[in-house]
Amino acid sequence: MKKLYKGIFRELIQKKWQYGGTMLLIMIAVLMYVMLSASITAVDQSNQRFKRDYKQEDFHFYVSSQLDSEAIKQIEKNNGVVIEKRITADVDLSAKKSLRFFNLPHSVNQAFLSEGRLPDENHEFAISEAFAKANNIKVGDMIKLNGTDWKISGLAYLPDYIYSVKNEEDLIHDSSAFGIALTSEKNIDALGPQTFYYVGRWNEHKHDLSKLKSSISKVSPVIRWVNAKENSRISYINTEIKGTRSFTTALPLFIAIIAMMMVIILVRRRLQTQRKQIGTQLALGYRPSELIKAYILYPVIVSLSGSFLGIISGLLLSLPLTDYYTFFYNLPLLSRWGMSPFVILGAVFVPLILLVSAGYWAIRKQVSLSPIELLRPASTDKKGRKPRKSIPIVKGFKMRFRLRMLTKNIGRIVYLLIGICFATILLMYGFISMNSMDVLMNKTYQEGMNYNYGIYYQELKQGKLQGEADVFSIAEADVKSKNAAEPKKIQLYGIDQGIHSLNLKNKDGKDLSSSMDGGIILNKVVAYSLNVKKGDQVTIKMLSNDKKKSFRVKGIAELYTGTSAYIDRKELNQLAEYPENAYLGKWTMQKPKKEKSVLMVENKQDMMDSMESLMGPMRYSIFIMAFLAFLIGLIIITLITNLIVDENTAAISLMKVIGYEDSTISKLMLNIYTPIVFLAYVIGVPSAIYSIDALMKSIASQTNYVLPVSVDPIMFAVGLLLILACYYVSIWIAKRKLKKVSLQEVLKRQEG
Repeated sequence: MKKLYKGIFRELIQKKWQYGGTMLLIMIAVLMYVMLSASITAVDQSNQRFKRDYKQEDFHFYVSSQLDSEAIKQIEKNNGVVIEKRITADVDLSAKKSLRFFNLPHSVNQAFLSEGRLPDENHEFAISEAFAKANNIKVGDMIKLNGTDWKISGLAYLPDYIYSVKNEEDLIHDSSAFGIALTSEKNIDALGPQTFYYVGRWNEHKHDLSKLKSSISKVSPVIRWVNAKENSRISYINTEIKGTRSFTTALPLFIAIIAMMMVIILVRRRLQTQRKQIGTQLALGYRPSELIKAYILYPVIVSLSGSFLGIISGLLLSLPLTDYYTFFYNLPLLSRWGMSPFVILGAVFVPLILLVSAGYWAIRKQVSLSPIELLRPASTDKKGRKPRKSIPIVKGFKMRFRLRMLTKNIGRIVYLLIGICFATILLMYGFISMNSMDVLMNKTYQEGMNYNYGIYYQELKQGKLQGEADVFSIAEADVKSKNAAEPKKIQLYGIDQGIHSLNLKNKDGKDLSSSMDGGIILNKVVAYSLNVKKGDQVTIKMLSNDKKKSFRVKGIAELYTGTSAYIDRKELNQLAEYPENAYLGKWTMQKPKKEKSVLMVENKQDMMDSMESLMGPMRYSIFIMAFLAFLIGLIIITLITNLIVDENTAAISLMKVIGYEDSTISKLMLNIYTPIVFLAYVIGVPSAIYSIDALMKSIASQTNYVLPVSVDPIMFAVGLLLILACYYVSIWIAKRKLKKVSLQEVLKRQEG
């Protein structure tokens, strides 16, 4: 047995590139699994601790007039809730940088300080750490605000601004352009116009939300109510954690399955070349179980080596990834290591079980044959004749030879097809995401929004505006369709017919706002969430007064951000019980002046700049995806082409003796899989489009954006060139091996 084991190790060393490729795939799979698991566990635990220990809000709301302290105490007592007033003021540091100041929190949304202290003197404030790092600001620095020098007292985090977007409907945040700051109420008074709202946290698990809203409305009408799960600043990180956890398992497992298929091919090839040796060993008295124990070392060594390297690499790479997550989400790192030991056990045993099971099946099938069957050449049937596969009538020896080589092993064709399809899908995920962001920017911001600023008021306005501004009403509502299990909370806009500030067009370019006809227009996010199309019926329920009304969907606007729907303004005012000509906002080209009644200002250019800031990291992710796709494709194709050379060494030697050039032999034997590569790519691209579209529909209910899924022709061509590049690199590697085949090999391998 010792000699048998030595032969196994010798084979592993001699075929290091083939077994090394399998080990590399296992390492990549385990690395991704451990890296993402360790990182997302640290982020999740930090998020949960931050939420719990620093009293993250359960809701916040806006009312038309301030609540006095006695009213707040009575509401808290009757509803089992803690309510705290929030005062904010936005201050511009430059044309593209601003800070949002808050009064110091006490009972809800308490601040976490990573450095320094909370401000306790005049002209002092604590600033968000992400903004400070992005702008090279340190504790103790002085910053000029409205002509006065203010001192940085500390670096802080707020549990309700984890995903720190400027406006709740914004898609992307930019830590270098927008930050949060904490100071005293007295200091905020010196910063200019302020906005107020209220944050709340339940004291007990059982609570009555409708009763609470009713209690508040009796004191002052509720303009807007946002629960924590609907607040993108709080919920986005939960969506990220959930999505990453599913991705953490799915992608590494698929790579491990590809490695398992590779092990089957390698082990079967190894056993095939040693048929006579195995037959002789069985005839001499070796038991099948002893041979299985020896040959099973192939998958065991490959699996354990790949897992060990993957675990070490994954743990090391999880540290910078965790830091990136916490920086991107403005989350303090409260837990560095919290990964379950079962993750490590899974990283070791899942690949081991997959590879050993596959290896055992291949080995068991071979050693179960009788010594006589094993000693007989594999290419002959029971009567000793060599079977030949029939080839369709094809003119030319070269084409017949290539077809015979191609159809010789259907299993490898299937394996190559699956591997290239997977590499293509991986590649297309990056390309489609990048292209989709460009389309989103163009459709939503450049074509859809014909305004520069959206101004939202905290109180109802009436009358006509002078100039080019378009007014609108807005209210929160739940919308439900028969195709969706749960209703979707939306921002329901009341607009006038023929509005110029919004370009509500469908995919065919038809204007939907020219005549509302009592219908409703949905944007893509709402349509995806409800799974509705033009002509379907939806039911609107106003959250302010519970009024319901059904609408026919007039069309789906090519707008991909926000949860927005549009009806006639008079219709909305009637449903929301506003005065007939009232409005709560306007869209304008002119920069607004600061007013006390302004609740929020939506800056189109800021939103576009935030999207542009995301493009840089996305390009890096595309390079990573492209490299991973290239590497996987290279490993798979190199394995197949190297096996072709190994299996046909005698034939290659004979062809050289006859006079064939190396380049001709390469075309006859190695270039045979070109049609399979094209076919796999053609299958992979629509598969990627379908899977991403399904993903977008599934997450639309949890986010306020969807990506328009499409493939740019240039991206399609670049992807094909990349896949072909890894194919021809693999052939080049195999050619080098082919050239080393000597003319004497045909004599060495002649069968007696």
